[in-house]
Amino acid sequence: MAGDDAAEEGKEGEGKAWTRDKIQTRLNASVLAVARRDGGGGEQQQQQQQDLWGNVVAVGLYQLRSEEGEAGGDGETKKQFRTGGLQLFRWGTGNEDRGRPESEAPGNPQQVHPHPGGRRFTPIGLGSPGGVEVIDTRSGIFEIKWFRRESPAARSVALAKAGGHVSVHRVVLERTEGGVVVGGEEEVASCSLTDDRDGVFCLCVDVGGAQGPGDAPGSASLAASTSDGLLHLLACDGPSIRPVCQWEAHALEPWAVCFDKRDPNLIFSGADDSVLQCWDARAAGPASDPLKVFARRGVHEAGVCCIRTHEAGGDHFLTSSYDERIRLWDRRNLARPVVAQEVETGGGVWRMDWCPSDPSLLLGACMHGGCKALEVDLAGGRLSPLAEYTAHESIAYGVGFLGETTARGGATRVEVASCSFYDNQLHGWEFEVPSSSDLA
Repeated sequence: MAGDDAAEEGKEGEGKAWTRDKIQTRLNASVLAVARRDGGGGEQQQQQQQDLWGNVVAVGLYQLRSEEGEAGGDGETKKQFRTGGLQLFRWGTGNEDRGRPESEAPGNPQQVHPHPGGRRFTPIGLGSPGGVEVIDTRSGIFEIKWFRRESPAARSVALAKAGGHVSVHRVVLERTEGGVVVGGEEEVASCSLTDDRDGVFCLCVDVGGAQGPGDAPGSASLAASTSDGLLHLLACDGPSIRPVCQWEAHALEPWAVCFDKRDPNLIFSGADDSVLQCWDARAAGPASDPLKVFARRGVHEAGVCCIRTHEAGGDHFLTSSYDERIRLWDRRNLARPVVAQEVETGGGVWRMDWCPSDPSLLLGACMHGGCKALEVDLAGGRLSPLAEYTAHESIAYGVGFLGETTARGGATRVEVASCSFYDNQLHGWEFEVPSSSDLA
């Protein structure tokens, strides 16, 4: 099959998905996050934001390397270290050079059906188009979260690093004759959560609280988790990150931590111990832990990988797990929330993205099961499959909505970015939403 109507076939009841582009990342792709405008500023400022930051995708890189160590009783030992970086891509049209010959494009070209509007990924070089493409973070990245506020040119991003640190990086984009480039970048703040102990990693981070205007993070709260089972509440005040408190939360690695978008005093967490918990941070301080609101055991049949809330999510939130299910929770009784519905995904769901402009749309990066697009019916408390994307040839670890939709043939096409790990791939693809499901 060829042309625009060639589709990746999903399972029965699921719609079509089209691969629009594939591009290689420099190291293993562990996570991605789409930089979205927050709607602040006047019309001119918003247009400037869109010109520079519209559909910019940050991919976190993680590579496990070994170097020879001292000889032990069993012979040579090797010390492992986890290197990484941050790589930025633009999804769009134009004459910007990819920074490599088209003949070197990865993947089977017969499997890629170019976007009718010409949109594709372009790496954003440092200083010049085609320049160095990786922002050095000195450690592998497990999680990326953008700060909400922005100036037209600059954005700040929080990173959870394998070295045990949370750091904030500031990135400035510039438009040149050859395209958009990184005009400047710096690590503006960093905090070790593990006292630099070997083998203890920072696994997840989220950004909440008030965030100042302009090109700096301003005053914000950060929630983070480390592989020793601890959760951390941090204050990010411009150029510094200050610990507020840390507490023992889980018996195993907590891969998921997030602020409630409706009530930023609440923090959700989930871990390999299969426990989902919620905490009230108003009681947190140097001498006091947050108040535990609830702990749900026995619902997830394996570790909790991801938790998502939504400003328009009403009485619902979402969790995903290694048990290959996404669960929609009803929290009208916050002390004991219940599962409204769960849906099987065919793979452990490492990350989700709940569409910020339309709470009826959800994406899941389902590891060996590819990626899934779901419809979220908040009124009825239901999840329904929309499309399945199976073109990744390695573990799908990241997924996010791009800011483009098109109406074609009585349906709406939604554009998506996703990444996979061992094959170092970033994909752009589309799926269809039937006309009965209106996009916001």
